[in-house]
Amino acid sequence: MQAKLALSWSGITWILDASGSCFIPEFETLIISDFHVGKVQHFRKHGIAIPLAAARANLGKLQWVLAKYEPKKLLFLGDLFHSDVNSELGLLQELRTIHPSLEILVVPGNHDRYSLTAQGGLFTITPEQFHMGGIIFQHHPPEQEVNEPTVHGHWHPAIQLRGKGRQRMRLACFAFSAKTAVMPAFGLFTGKADLPSLPFWEQVVVLSKEGIEHIPPGLLR
Repeated sequence: MQAKLALSWSGITWILDASGSCFIPEFETLIISDFHVGKVQHFRKHGIAIPLAAARANLGKLQWVLAKYEPKKLLFLGDLFHSDVNSELGLLQELRTIHPSLEILVVPGNHDRYSLTAQGGLFTITPEQFHMGGIIFQHHPPEQEVNEPTVHGHWHPAIQLRGKGRQRMRLACFAFSAKTAVMPAFGLFTGKADLPSLPFWEQVVVLSKEGIEHIPPGLLR
């Protein structure tokens, strides 16, 4: 498996990364969905002993991807935050200090409603539908068939692959249809949900600890 994979969709080259991020060279933009800053502290507040190192690892993962692609723009595709503002906001403040000239945009997600107003100007909040290069970027999936190419998050998509001897693997994934694409969750401390309506998708790319791989359509049935 490889660390990244180039895919052409909607007339644009997308560099899909094994981290779950996506870089678009034409726009010099790195796209990340469902980061869920604050989730570790949220669980700890409610008595679930998640190690604090998990929150720091999230930032380290993002810093590594930023160094790899050196984008001019970072687009969070919703659910940057998990719940109410807590001490993990300091991670985003640290990110801004390290990258003072990086343009950071946040498309609002359902979890963000608790925290975006308290972010103190660290980034720019976009409309719920952000247009760039003829493509719509939004957090939630479209409610009906779209005419313009649309990229969304929210699902934390994954597919289950079956092998011989009843072997099964459930892997996070990117998925592309003719007009719709869905991003995997980037945060390390996030769950996965089955990608719905598999026949609908024309290209699926899975992520694992070994790297990233395009899945032949025959394995999706």
